[in-house]
This record gives sequence, C-alpha cells and structure tokens, in this order.
Amino acid sequence: MTYLIIGAGAAGLMAARTLSAQGNKVIVIEARDRIGGRIDTLTQNGSPGYIEGGAEFIHGDLPVTQALLKEAGIPITAVQGKSWHVENGELHSGGLFHDDWDQLMEALNDLTEDTTMAAFLKQHFSDTRYASLVDTVKRFAEGYDAADLDRVSAFALREEWQGTEEDDQYRPGKSYVEMLGFLRKQCDAHGVEFQFSNPVKTITWSYNSVTLQTENGATVQGQKLLITIPISLLQAEAIEFIPPTPEITIAARGFGFGGVIKFLFTFKRRFWEDKHSGFRQMPGLGFLLSDAAVPTWWTQQPDETPLLTGWLAGPRAEHAGHNTDALFNKALHSLAYLFDSTEEAVRKEIDTWQIINWFADPYARGAYAYTTLGTAASRQILGKPLQNTIYFAGEALYDGPAMGTVEAALASGQDVARQMTATV
Repeated sequence: MTYLIIGAGAAGLMAARTLSAQGNKVIVIEARDRIGGRIDTLTQNGSPGYIEGGAEFIHGDLPVTQALLKEAGIPITAVQGKSWHVENGELHSGGLFHDDWDQLMEALNDLTEDTTMAAFLKQHFSDTRYASLVDTVKRFAEGYDAADLDRVSAFALREEWQGTEEDDQYRPGKSYVEMLGFLRKQCDAHGVEFQFSNPVKTITWSYNSVTLQTENGATVQGQKLLITIPISLLQAEAIEFIPPTPEITIAARGFGFGGVIKFLFTFKRRFWEDKHSGFRQMPGLGFLLSDAAVPTWWTQQPDETPLLTGWLAGPRAEHAGHNTDALFNKALHSLAYLFDSTEEAVRKEIDTWQIINWFADPYARGAYAYTTLGTAASRQILGKPLQNTIYFAGEALYDGPAMGTVEAALASGQDVARQMTATV
C-alpha cells in the first residue's frame, strides 16, 4: 500500500510520520522547495537569529504540540512583556481586553442560536456608548482570527474567548523550524520520499487508485491520498479532480479563510527602551495594540533581539494590496505615529526589514481558517473520505477552539493518518 500526501506543512509531516512509523510506503508531494507550508522561518537578509514569517506562537497549553516538543527535547518559552496601547495618539498600558469585555461575554453566553458576530453586535451593542467595545471586538476578531465579522460565527468566537488568557502564550524553542526538522528526520528514518517544487495539477482517482499529475509533468501513483493543502486552495479549485468532486469545493467554501501580512523590522537598537533615543518610551514592551494603519506589533520578549513584528490581518490585510513599497510606507507611517516621531527618524533606526504577504502567496492565498455558520456541516463532509481513498486534513478541519493553529494542523494530520490505516 502506497500512501500519497499532498503538502509538507505541519499536517502533512505529522501524517507522514504516523503512516511511515507503521511500515507503510509514503510519498509527500510539495509545491514549495521546503517543508513547513505556512510555517516559514527566515534567516536571510542579514537578520539575526530566526524570524518567523508565518506561524509563531503556541496559544495555550496545547497537548499535541507540547507532546511533540517534549519528545524532540525542544523547550518552550513563555511570551513575556508588557502590553501598551496607543489610541488617538495617546499612550497607555493595560491588558488586552476592553473594560466592558465581561458584559460582552455575558451576552454571548446567553446566545442560544448561532449568528454572525456582526449581527450579534448590531442586536446587542448598537448603542453609541458601546462604540469603543465594538471597535475592540472588530480588531480582536480581525487581528487574532483574521476573520470577517460579517461571516465569522459568534458561537466559535465565544468558545475561543472563554479559553483565552493573556499570559497563556508561548514560543517553541528557537523557532518552529526545529520542531518541523524533528518530524522531517523521523520521516527520513522511516523511508518517506519527499518531492519538492512539484505542484500537483490533477488528481485522477477511483477506489484504492490515485494518480497525481504535477505541473512539472511528473506522475505519482498510489492507493490512498491525503490532501493537506490550505482550504483556500480547495475553495479556488487549484487542483483538478478527475472525476470531478463538486461537493468538495462546495464544502470548502463553508469555511472562512483570512489573510495576514507580517512586517518584520529589525532595528539597530531597542529604541523603545532607551529614554535618550528621542522616541516615545514603552519599557518592557511585549505587545503594542493601536488604531494605526498597521495596528499590532510585538517584540521577542524575553529575547532582547531588536525586532518588531507588525501584524495586519483579516479584511484590512486583504484590502491593503500587494505592493511592497506601499506596504513598507504604511508600516513606517504607523511606527512613526506609535513612537511619536517622524518617518525619517524611524527609517534611520532600521537595520533590515521583510514583509510577508500571505495573500500574495500562491500556495496559501491567505493565512488560516475561521468558523462561519456553515463550517460545521462542511467539516463533516470533508471529514468523510471519498470512497476510503481520498482524505483531507489540516488546521481548518480541526474541530475546536484551536482551529487555525499549528496545533490544529498537527492533530488533524495525526488523526486522519490513523483513520486511513484503520480503513485498509
């Protein structure tokens, strides 16, 4: 039995390890020239150490991720630092949540029928006195979940926010690349074959028979197939199924899928900690939330690398365009505003910079999935294999508040791989 896996991201690697550990022949076909997918650890352009261009955090005590890190002997580091806020040009410190957040959660807990978050806010918090709260909810949903308020499920956000703790955030060792490298080594030891830079064009299939045709003209054959590409590519019908599977495309479109642009600015010094720098000071800066065009920034605390990571997500990222110079200027303008300085002064402090636009990535077309009112039904459809031959896994297909995370991808890949061998 030969198992084919499309995608060498977290889900694909975890599935490959699980299947190959049982002695199965496994072939992984990957469009990129590397493992990781939407995990993209960068070291180029003279940047010091590792910089995460994609997934970066471990959001809470997540069992699969933490078990894998423990197995690999990779430590986790608690995210540290103080939260600062800039609103209307004024700086203040404080937590992530609005003063009326408890009232919001109380109303959400009383909700008995799911609706979009936009409809929920309109029904319960339309009064002008709640304008600040509504704005905070919008920023939180768009910024954290990359979600559109007109599509995202209120029930899903309620479940997620009930388990959210400000201090419950970690980073994996030096970077996520260590964990993926551990999986890759185990796959290599088990004889997994990897084919990189080989985008799949068509899938010709019948019961226990799959033939993949790639854009490079290669043909790969097996008996069972696991597809771990982002749900956005299924939505866009980026791969042709022969015979067609319209039900898969329809189901995929029941998921929300948001985008992210990351701004990675390494500076000559941590000027926000230097009271003689001429910039607005934010001692102990961990996270910076604001009303700027690029609203969210963070440091590498407790690491003292002079790196600020900017984050623009959701509809605002989608509408920001793909022009790198324009995006750089948007970030520069935001930093000058946040640190009460000039763009020229900020520019002089920059050592290196990179902008990672996941909307513009042809093999991602966005960052990660979120739950809409149709997601539960769609997940059930994609959770059932096509004639016990074609299976689907990935962060979008994980059923729980960790959807959209590396944890979700790892857990989904592992669970579906076990399902595949159980149906042989």
